[in-house]
Amino acid sequence: MDKARIERLLQSVSYTREFLMGPGFVSEIPGAAKRSFPGSRIAVVADDNTFRAAGGMVIDGLYGAGLDVAGKFVFPGTPTLHADYRHVEDLRQFLVECDAIPIAVGSGTINDITKLASHESGRKYMVVPTAASVDGYSAYGAAILVDGFKQTIDSPAPLAIVADTRVLKDAPPEMTAAGYGDLLGKITAGADWIIADSVNVEAVNPFTWEMVQKDLRKWLGQPERLLEGDLHAIEQLFEGLTVSGLAMQAQRSSRPASGTEHHFSHVWEMLNLEKDGIPVSHGFKVAIGTLAASAMLETVFAREIGRLDVDAACDRYPSLEDRQNQVRGAFFGNPAGTGVGPRDSESLSAGQSLGRRIVDQAGKGVVDRIVATTLAKHLTKDELRERLALVRSRWDVLRSRVKAQLLPYSELRGMLARAKCPTSPDQINLSRGQVRETFFLAQMIRERYTVLDLAYEMGWLEECVEEIFSSGAFL
Repeated sequence: MDKARIERLLQSVSYTREFLMGPGFVSEIPGAAKRSFPGSRIAVVADDNTFRAAGGMVIDGLYGAGLDVAGKFVFPGTPTLHADYRHVEDLRQFLVECDAIPIAVGSGTINDITKLASHESGRKYMVVPTAASVDGYSAYGAAILVDGFKQTIDSPAPLAIVADTRVLKDAPPEMTAAGYGDLLGKITAGADWIIADSVNVEAVNPFTWEMVQKDLRKWLGQPERLLEGDLHAIEQLFEGLTVSGLAMQAQRSSRPASGTEHHFSHVWEMLNLEKDGIPVSHGFKVAIGTLAASAMLETVFAREIGRLDVDAACDRYPSLEDRQNQVRGAFFGNPAGTGVGPRDSESLSAGQSLGRRIVDQAGKGVVDRIVATTLAKHLTKDELRERLALVRSRWDVLRSRVKAQLLPYSELRGMLARAKCPTSPDQINLSRGQVRETFFLAQMIRERYTVLDLAYEMGWLEECVEEIFSSGAFL
């Protein structure tokens, strides 16, 4: 780990003051707790699995160092714990009743639940990661399911992160692979930010851009050694995930580390996807989302700008009322004829569209939120004409910037395969048709500007999706 660089980065963020990582670093936890929370009561938060992995060592170390330990709050290990708001409420009540500062011992779910419960109960927290599986440990905001809708809720990052690489090494290998999938998504996320910058929607912040992108290829460079439990490779992966989270913390937004690939993941997270009875991890969803994003980016930027007919695009662009009807059609019925996109039998599962399955899982209220999100970024026709004129004038430069950011689709797929990440939709229990449908749903569920929005505004989205699925080269 580049300790000097980490120290400089910590000085630039708002919340996290300490990041320690190395073999045997469980022993560093009591000291970090004393420095971060002098004189405070401490409680350990875990689930059954993460308590066995490290929680017992943590609490023994706290007692041994003479800290005031209020006890532990341990969620059941089975069924798999989800970051649902009801768990936040339970933990918040415990923290208030025992008046303790929590140390989260676990992976992404435990961290997000603890992060938000701490914030809502007016206290800070620290985290002891048990797997190099996500970038959210150090990020501002907690990804929480509220009434079935995945959203990032404002909440400060931990004051301290202490990662024992031996604990990370002993995590289930699929969790390490999930972390690799999450980190690989920063490549396509960067391309999306370049697009948003080029069309004057969201300027690239040079500082947080460099935080993520400067060493990204290095952090991703040893997928095979991760499988061997190589401590250096695991340290590199976790450093990349943590610095990505610090960039989000500095940005106060997930933009430096999240784009189209995460929008795909967010759609699928509303379905509670399982494979062979096991919930599909966030990182595995992001892995397939990254391939989908890469396919769209390559397809869009293989086109010549002369194919853009601005008048035709403006004529086809729907009114607000029509767009609202399109979104509702995508979730409440068969979207054929609504402008959402082509449909075929592959898109259906047990006779249902993916959108309808989301409604059945999350409830009808989720569609009102998605409609509001979609309409918030919907342009007037005058705004669209201005946007497309800007795109035409900047196309060659934009295409060059995007291509310089990307790795070829085939290379991304190979990197995922070497890390034992999924590389085809069936590996996360999705059909190709369901992924096809997700291209349209993913454009609706977030305001963040991505290649999906660019293609939609240019009138190319449906055509590009058809090219992707007819070419045989993707997904």
